[in-house]
Amino acid sequence: MDLKKIHSFSIGFEGDYDETPQINLIKNKFQTKHHYKYFKEKDFKEFLEKIFYYYDEPHADVSQTPTFMLSKITKKNVGVALSGDGGDEIFGGYLHYVQAARIIFIKKLPKIIRQLLKTNIRQQEFW
Repeated sequence: MDLKKIHSFSIGFEGDYDETPQINLIKNKFQTKHHYKYFKEKDFKEFLEKIFYYYDEPHADVSQTPTFMLSKITKKNVGVALSGDGGDEIFGGYLHYVQAARIIFIKKLPKIIRQLLKTNIRQQEFW
């Protein structure tokens, strides 16, 4: 497969959440046809009313605005796109997934060990 024929798309951000250095590493390594938009505060304000039109219910995900912008630049170049959105859930990237895995592990332990852990956890306010 010729990776130079593959389009890739990304959004950069001002501030602490800017992943531009990582984006550049990937696009340079695979040498895809890369399309990029740097997302700024003014972009958020510009797209805010448009997003309210397209979302028909309350939606608390702050990534909706850059995703909307990314979709706009993607549509100009390709008809179908695969997203990496949701990868954190699959690979347990959020703390509550780690805690759920711990609970599953603890439930498999013998009852006496669970009782000891429960007493110890209450004393340390671990959870």
